[in-house]
Amino acid sequence: MYIQINDIKNYSAQEGLKNDVRVAIRAILPDDRDALLKAFKGLEERSLYYRFFWPKTKLSEKELTDAVEVDFVKTVALITCVSH
Repeated sequence: MYIQINDIKNYSAQEGLKNDVRVAIRAILPDDRDALLKAFKGLEERSLYYRFFWPKTKLSEKELTDAVEVDFVKTVALITCVSH
C-alpha cells in the first residue's frame, strides 16, 4: 500500500490478527501520552531491556514528548490499539 506523505498524520487502518483480535493501526497523537506512559509502566523488566538495550525504568518528560509529538517528516510514529 502506498501512502502519500502528506496524509501520514491521518493514517489509520483496521486489521484482524490471526487470533481474531481486532486492532487499529494509526498515527500517534499528543493525546496518546498518558496511554503510552501506562503501556511503558506495564512492560516487564526483560521486555524493557530488549526494547531499550538496558534496564530502563522510566521515561523522561522529553522522551514522552518526543514520542508523541512527531513531525511526520523526519520522524513517523504509528501505534497499534487493541480492541477489547
